[in-house]
Amino acid sequence: MRCYLFLLCLLAGSTILNGQVIQRNDGETAAQFAERFKPQNAKLTHSVIEMKWNEIPIVLALYKQPYKLTLKQDPE
Repeated sequence: MRCYLFLLCLLAGSTILNGQVIQRNDGETAAQFAERFKPQNAKLTHSVIEMKWNEIPIVLALYKQPYKLTLKQDPE
């Protein structure tokens, strides 16, 4: 019963969540857009994918970002 309640809450919550909306500049390509909003010290790892999701244009970009453990952090 708890699984069904959890699943129902998950499905209901996912319908009201939205991603961040950012506007592209006029004449800006998808690759330029992804480069403009990349995280600090990150590099694109794949070609930028431009598509529509429910008739809304989206840009998918995959980045690789270096991460260093400090002495206080446990690697596990």
